[in-house]
Amino acid sequence: MKLRFASRKIKEPCIYCGKAFKKGDPYWQHRQVWTDDYDGKISGFTHHMCPRCKYQEEDRERRSRNLQERCQHPEHMVELQYSYIPGEAVMQPDHYACRICNKVV
Repeated sequence: MKLRFASRKIKEPCIYCGKAFKKGDPYWQHRQVWTDDYDGKISGFTHHMCPRCKYQEEDRERRSRNLQERCQHPEHMVELQYSYIPGEAVMQPDHYACRICNKVV
């Protein structure tokens, strides 16, 4: 992602909150380009994000990492996970996992 400043009004708003960008406003731009394997065409798209949404996303990730590091796996948040039996369309109990941090208990 690149921090940019609008040199004119930007047509695409913020992908999260829908805020429009006018001249001089800061915004974050994410450009993704790929090549189609079937016919070789080059495609791409651009996302724009306002600084407020960027900060909220980073803060959410930081708080999630901190919670996962200090998770003590409370009893009411541990649940039984199921998996398919190989070669059959039936599920069987496999392991217990914490719903907060997704670690196997």
